[in-house]
Amino acid sequence: MSARQRAVTHGDPEHSHSRARHRAVFFRLAGAAVADRPDTASARREKPAAGPRPSVINAPSFHLRGPHARSRMGEELLAKGDLTLWSARDVDGSSAAWADLPLAERGPITEVLRWSRAFLAQGHPELGRHGPVCPYTGPSLAGDLFFLSCPRLTGGIAEIAATVCSYREWFQEMAAGLDERRRQLLTFLVVLPEFDRDDSGPLDELQLRLKGEFVNSGLMIGQFHPACDQPGVWNEDFRPLRSSIPLLAIRHMVAFDLPFLVDGANHLAAYLALFAPGVPIRIRYQLADLVLATRRRTSGAVTAAEPQAARLREG
Repeated sequence: MSARQRAVTHGDPEHSHSRARHRAVFFRLAGAAVADRPDTASARREKPAAGPRPSVINAPSFHLRGPHARSRMGEELLAKGDLTLWSARDVDGSSAAWADLPLAERGPITEVLRWSRAFLAQGHPELGRHGPVCPYTGPSLAGDLFFLSCPRLTGGIAEIAATVCSYREWFQEMAAGLDERRRQLLTFLVVLPEFDRDDSGPLDELQLRLKGEFVNSGLMIGQFHPACDQPGVWNEDFRPLRSSIPLLAIRHMVAFDLPFLVDGANHLAAYLALFAPGVPIRIRYQLADLVLATRRRTSGAVTAAEPQAARLREG
């Protein structure tokens, strides 16, 4: 209802009763309320598809927690079990829930958001192409689809891996409530300040360990670390994955992710399954073998042989 309509119906008992009845039905069915907000100028330039914008919140699976039941997404804490997410609006607006967060979590999230805006969403003279370092960060921030978390983890790598997989499941639940355009902009950053900032090896190993599960689900997981030596696609002397604090990023796989998936036959075959579903599975792996063989000749060895890929090729 527009502001003008509210002004016209204000004070009318019949309209007030109707509004109250509709609100009650909505809260019973949804379990939580998310008010829509006007698109930013940046979002308008993206020309979203016509029709009502879907709610980001999948009410049966997660909820807003806070004193205001009708808060808009990002104004209160998003929680699912022991997991939490914070939007850029939370960090910028300093909501009550955000202010109550311990500094050990609030500090890293604030720093990573600052780095995301200053580095990922901007161009760089050493990038090797025009445009921002990450083309999706700016639109994701503008669309309120950029979420951060700094989970309290006291165990080892196994606990961290399990937590990241739980965030993957939450990501998939949230994405299911979005249209295709907004789904591609949904981003989770899991901030992991407990990792050694001088050695990217453990985080690199964790990312590689989880990558197969994510890729098979149509998702990407990327590691960012102050000492990450992975070169850029367009300039091998550029280090696009260096961040101020170690973290893992989760987003949907897109067609332009092919260069990041030629490190193993399973990863490449999963890409082909998503973007070339009409190609028979055996042919996908044959194509993967061909690409990997070419890459070995031109740039050295790739990931060790994958038994599952071999079985599928032989089948």
